[in-house]
Amino acid sequence: MTETSRQAVDADGETTTMILDEFRREEAVRTARGTVRILKPKRSFGRIGLKHITDCVDRAYRVYRESLNVEFGLDSLEACVNAFYVDRLRNLETAIEGGRITTDASFDRQVTTAAYNWVKGLFGRTDFGRKRDVIRKRMQRDPQNRFESHDNKKSEQHWGLRGGSALPTTTPTVTLKLATLQYPIDIDYRKIADPTRKREPSYGKKGQLENMLAGILQAAEGTLTATELLRIVQYRVTVLQAPRVLSMDANPESPLDFPDTGATDPSDAADAQEHLQRERLIEDIIQHFESLDRKDLARERAKWAPTLEILLGDSIIQNSGKALS
Repeated sequence: MTETSRQAVDADGETTTMILDEFRREEAVRTARGTVRILKPKRSFGRIGLKHITDCVDRAYRVYRESLNVEFGLDSLEACVNAFYVDRLRNLETAIEGGRITTDASFDRQVTTAAYNWVKGLFGRTDFGRKRDVIRKRMQRDPQNRFESHDNKKSEQHWGLRGGSALPTTTPTVTLKLATLQYPIDIDYRKIADPTRKREPSYGKKGQLENMLAGILQAAEGTLTATELLRIVQYRVTVLQAPRVLSMDANPESPLDFPDTGATDPSDAADAQEHLQRERLIEDIIQHFESLDRKDLARERAKWAPTLEILLGDSIIQNSGKALS
């Protein structure tokens, strides 16, 4: 091996052992009184190793930070690293002692995989994570095989239409939210609220959610992550959100929870939640149209105005003339 190639290998950590050397040695200082103070005992990670662990956890944490903060209180990278360290320290020590980690590069691979799986496992236990998994599984199991996944090393997996663009979409989010309005979705609220159910609810009749996801990706003309898809679908399928709920216990044997919208009747509560979401979407639409220049405005209006008139009513056309004309 030439000196140049050896340096290239070392730069990748394939032969260097800085982290392991630091792990195995003791670090100490002599005090002014002549005593020795141990800074780091043998068989423990030091500055280099801890920084590397932090960097690996950070790459996974930044993807799922919002949900981990809400449901596990991991409101900072430091909190997440500390929790990971407590849970996985012994595993890393065993990997070093067992010879599975022998170089800096193998340490990087081991910690990167461990951190990603640990953070992803936590996220999978969150409410948002479970619902995102519904989206992912519905695309994976689509009877028409319309969807395909694309790996992305810098973020979570992307999804697109089979044979379509593999590049992340540049289409405005409001356009994708509008696309959801073209697809019917029938929700059985009682089944979703049933505390005895053991499986995730279907969120619509057979094929409805898949059709909506395909419509979103068609409008996107590119790929989206399952997280992005869920957030778009939530505008249309309100039960996929996580609202504050009131328990409707008129029948103790069949409790029913509905979003707390101020309504007293269960069906009214569901309708009220749908209405709130529609109002928010209208606001987003108006802001989107007002941000366009004249040329783009004409194209967007021609594309979406008929759909808006049918699904949202004439009020948005009449009351928002500035935005749509």
